[in-house]
Amino acid sequence: MAKRPNAVKTQRSGKERKRKPVRNRVAANNGGGSARVLPLVLSTAMLVCIGVIGYFGVRTIVNSNFFSVTRVEISGIERAPRETIERIVNAEAAENSAWTADLASVKERIEKLTFVRSASVSRWLPNSIIVSIEEHKPAAVVRMKKGEFLVTKDGVVLTEAAGAEPGLPVAMIGWDEEKSQTADKENLERIKLYSKMIEDWKIHGVLDRVSIVDLSNVRVPRAIADEGGMTVSLEVGRESFGENLERGLKAIAGKSADFEGVELVGSTLNLKPRKAAVK
Repeated sequence: MAKRPNAVKTQRSGKERKRKPVRNRVAANNGGGSARVLPLVLSTAMLVCIGVIGYFGVRTIVNSNFFSVTRVEISGIERAPRETIERIVNAEAAENSAWTADLASVKERIEKLTFVRSASVSRWLPNSIIVSIEEHKPAAVVRMKKGEFLVTKDGVVLTEAAGAEPGLPVAMIGWDEEKSQTADKENLERIKLYSKMIEDWKIHGVLDRVSIVDLSNVRVPRAIADEGGMTVSLEVGRESFGENLERGLKAIAGKSADFEGVELVGSTLNLKPRKAAVK
């Protein structure tokens, strides 16, 4: 008897097993793959939709009036212009919210202001920008070619002095306006000497006798003073400024018509005669 083409005899039992058609097996496999792929495609599509909705939703929220800047808080200023700082912050806030404001740009612009040494800018959500300022502190009043200027302890020329400066009643002369490392180094030394001289003269009660601090030569600091209605120049050494000035003033007292100043050699004071007037 002839075997059926779709019948297969198993080796173990010797019984015939009916074979599935190839077409049916392929169709079954394809159906199982589609069942697995379809949920994955749907999940991906849903995630993309959620992401798009979330992105545009967040943008709508952060750009809404809820995050509009309504308060600018500024601290640490004495000389820096509050109005200018507020304008800088508000100019950025007009185009962005408190959440999206470019704080680095605001910081950079504020730090270009004359008296601003450094600035810290932060946001306080939902609607505030906080600005903390560290200012430059004038350490000397320096007389230059174009007038008297405020200068920091680091040698930074800030701005022209406007009237009396608290704590700095006397101007310095001798500032090197050349742009060089040597000039910068000597100018820093001038600032240090100036500060020490002013402080020591205050302690000794002779600051009001000084009209100018002469640091043209950093190795020979001088005080320019008025004595008997005439200007005199007194060397004060590199230390003990108050004591040396007191001694110099006593040495030239009543003699300013004949002597233009006092030279300090070691601890010895020498009166310097005035030059005869040219006829």
